[in-house]
Amino acid sequence: MGYCGVAPLLHTTEGMVSSLRLALTSNPGLQIGNLIVEQPLSFFAGHVLPLYLLLLSHTCADYLCQSKRFVYRKRRENSYFLFHIFLIWLFAFLLFFPYRSGKAIAVVTVLAISHFAVDKSKIRLKKRRPGINKKILNVSDQCVHFLLIFLAWRVFLFNLPLPFFFSGHPRILNYMAVSIIVLIIYKGIAGLSEKEENK
Repeated sequence: MGYCGVAPLLHTTEGMVSSLRLALTSNPGLQIGNLIVEQPLSFFAGHVLPLYLLLLSHTCADYLCQSKRFVYRKRRENSYFLFHIFLIWLFAFLLFFPYRSGKAIAVVTVLAISHFAVDKSKIRLKKRRPGINKKILNVSDQCVHFLLIFLAWRVFLFNLPLPFFFSGHPRILNYMAVSIIVLIIYKGIAGLSEKEENK
């Protein structure tokens, strides 16, 4: 085979290697409006922002907005229970409103309905089995909520384009992650330290 036959083969091979290297190392980047911004793939990259927003809305509505008296009334009066579900939906709706995404609002609504189902099941289980360990039940309840939030984000919101005004800076996402973790740990410690009769 002469040089004329080898040159095209070498060129083709070199092109294939370059394409493979590009496919393995390149990052499609974050989409902000119609603009694609290349960023290294990281757990604190912008595609994780919807997960943080879902967790933040849950911790605010389910932790910060529920006093002991409210929890007591919620278990006995449907109006309080429905208001709690409305807060779950409202916090998430407000946080996702800048996305202007119908899919995001639909996911938020489905999560609010699932929250209704999980909390209602927990209340009925407590009534049917008064001797059940309420602390374990509350922890299980939160685990189910977090699992549903994670699945909703991973399946439907993972590639949701960022709002046009948000840069997706890692420092902002780090602060959000730390705040959420602190709130969850605080609620967990406070819940476990409460007396059983108050649960």
